[in-house]
Amino acid sequence: MNNLKKRLNSPAYFAMIITFIFGIAVHLFGLLNTMHNHDDINNQPAGYGTGVESGRWLLTILGKLAQQITGNYTLTWFNGVLFIAFLAVSVGFVVATFRLKSLKLGALIGMIFVVFPTATCTLLFRYTAPYYGLAILFAVLAVWVIGKIRFAFFISAALTAMSLGIYQGYLPLTASLFVLLLLKQTLDEDLDFLAMFKRGIFYCAAMVAGLVL
Repeated sequence: MNNLKKRLNSPAYFAMIITFIFGIAVHLFGLLNTMHNHDDINNQPAGYGTGVESGRWLLTILGKLAQQITGNYTLTWFNGVLFIAFLAVSVGFVVATFRLKSLKLGALIGMIFVVFPTATCTLLFRYTAPYYGLAILFAVLAVWVIGKIRFAFFISAALTAMSLGIYQGYLPLTASLFVLLLLKQTLDEDLDFLAMFKRGIFYCAAMVAGLVL
């Protein structure tokens, strides 16, 4: 019980829980109903979307792996909940990246994150939504890992490449988080221009390395 209380007092952990619960609540109609579109119909009864022919090499690998294990069926409830779970974990890492101490602020970020138009639109493509949720998580981890462990530069680049390998649309998320992180570090650490410039180049280089990969 004490361990649970400590976790609930952690902004990152609290944000994850609130994001997941709020995500289920606001997307409940979509989770309980099937809303077909042209892509969804084309991928019935199973499929994961356009893969390596559109540059999504990791989507093809994961899709074929899932096909061998469980199949790529459009399971409205399961796929939607799994996507929201990935978003919730991503929010936890966003809160941890910026070392937020406010439970309310962390929860607010999570609620905005899970109802953002990009997230809502992704749920219209339920058959492939879990893969895209994983791509979002990779995009966030590419920023979180910087400064946390050894060889973080290379791991960040690999995570960016993996995110791009599922869907190319989440690189701006990584870039935005890097910019916000640099701004926060500039204020918190009182960085001079040269130090801020060097750190910005380092972050940019990690993304470029991910693109090259």
